[in-house]
Amino acid sequence: MIPHRLLNPDFAPLEPKVTDIIFPQFTHDAEPGLHEISPARSSLYLLRSHVNARNLQGHGVSAMAAIVKQCRSFTLSYGSFDDLPHIFNSDSRLFT
Repeated sequence: MIPHRLLNPDFAPLEPKVTDIIFPQFTHDAEPGLHEISPARSSLYLLRSHVNARNLQGHGVSAMAAIVKQCRSFTLSYGSFDDLPHIFNSDSRLFT
């Protein structure tokens, strides 16, 4: 194993801030949509997919709640990958 500092001596560990969480759902022929959801609903969606809960203190609930409180969360529904550029390249300025 090669220590990462040999490859990059200027390495600086960064913890990027989470700004947005998107919960995608594909349904054949569905109308595309991106809808903001509450932190409470976002927490529930995260808990449904949280597979390492038993490995974290308090099952990670506090850590997940802290994340969703600092960012916006959305549900994304789409029926085709062709819908996605329209949603993310729109003039809605959701992600600026």
